[in-house]
Amino acid sequence: YEDLYEESIYDFALDIGTKLILNENFQLGGAIRDLSYKTEIPSIVKIGGCYQGIKRLKMVLDFTLPSDNVPYLNAGIEFNINPFISIRSGWRSGPYNISNLGWESGFTTGFGIKYAGINLDYAFVPYGKLGMTHRIALSGGLKFIQGVNLLIIKVMDGETRQPLEASINLTGVKKGDFQIVKSGKIEFKNLTPGWITINTFSPGYPENLDSVYIYPEGKVEKNIFLFKIKPAIFRGLVFDAKTRKPIGATAEYRGMAFGKINNDSISGSFVLRNLPPGTYTFTITAKDPIYIPQSCSVIIAPGKLTEREFYLVKKREKIVLRGVNFATGKADLRPESYVILDKAGKILLDYPNIIVEVAGHTDPREISTTDFPSNWKLSFARAGVVREYLIKKFNLNAERLIARGYADTQPIAPNTTDEGMAKNRRTEFRIIEE
Repeated sequence: YEDLYEESIYDFALDIGTKLILNENFQLGGAIRDLSYKTEIPSIVKIGGCYQGIKRLKMVLDFTLPSDNVPYLNAGIEFNINPFISIRSGWRSGPYNISNLGWESGFTTGFGIKYAGINLDYAFVPYGKLGMTHRIALSGGLKFIQGVNLLIIKVMDGETRQPLEASINLTGVKKGDFQIVKSGKIEFKNLTPGWITINTFSPGYPENLDSVYIYPEGKVEKNIFLFKIKPAIFRGLVFDAKTRKPIGATAEYRGMAFGKINNDSISGSFVLRNLPPGTYTFTITAKDPIYIPQSCSVIIAPGKLTEREFYLVKKREKIVLRGVNFATGKADLRPESYVILDKAGKILLDYPNIIVEVAGHTDPREISTTDFPSNWKLSFARAGVVREYLIKKFNLNAERLIARGYADTQPIAPNTTDEGMAKNRRTEFRIIEE
């Protein structure tokens, strides 16, 4: 025994850490572990973050720098199925050599069960060629006093973070209407576990809908940020649908605000300022009674400029759809025609009560093919193709469009020149009922 070697030593190590809560969904943290006084105990530096912005889902990411090994990364997610059961999955690149064991050895999975203060955690951790490991942990303690829970709801201005007076309506495991005073805070104790939906109202702010889960015990803080309703600007322009020139008109609007305004007849424009955002109905009535009034809905976005052009049509108006072209001797639309037809479709949407005739016209040169034995058949087929395109593209009631073919019986130019015949080969859009 006199040859035995004995040595003793004492030391202590210190762990320090900090956590920064950026908001209710995102946290950052850092820690240094095993800072020793005498001996060279391997120390570890860790920094990471946690995101909980998705209901019942927690995501974590941290970077570990050990003093005696290579740095490695840990990433994981945890999903709470209910207040008692959660499932987990993750991936880590160390502390072992991931290149030797294989990247798949970095994956881990497991679950946790929490009930009456007792926690049971299981993890399945592969080690590549070294095999699989199963880790089971049981933690908790004896409790002689029933746990309590606490819900704190805070309502604040989203920009200034100052507390707000508000009214809240709760549904779910807690029901009722409650007032939040100048402190911007209200508390509820000993709630039944489960979901609570919070509907928040405060003057000058839009209604806010949120929810929170109440656990059997512990404190839950729910911060509700409200953003003020910012007034908007609306600019309207009124034109003749055929000539595309400005016309004088009166605009009547109803929604979060209501009133009338005359436009500038030279430019066709009118501007409404400081409008509360929301959905408005505009009725545009031209100064000249020959025009059909137009009504439509417009969504006014908060704090922005919203613009809308209004194209008014005249009663019994006939509009030549210049640029609607077909393949020679056929009823196949050419691609450049769709832009013109889409403008016609917009008129039909803006005037949901009008009925129109789609009229096809040809020049006097006779056609005789298997598909179209005459210009009558060709002009009618072309009008029908335009009608079908408008019905399908804009989801229109088929009874609102009537297709007719007039062959060469209604020329608008002499047929003595190529230019004149080109003008006579046309598709017209005529209002026949209002």
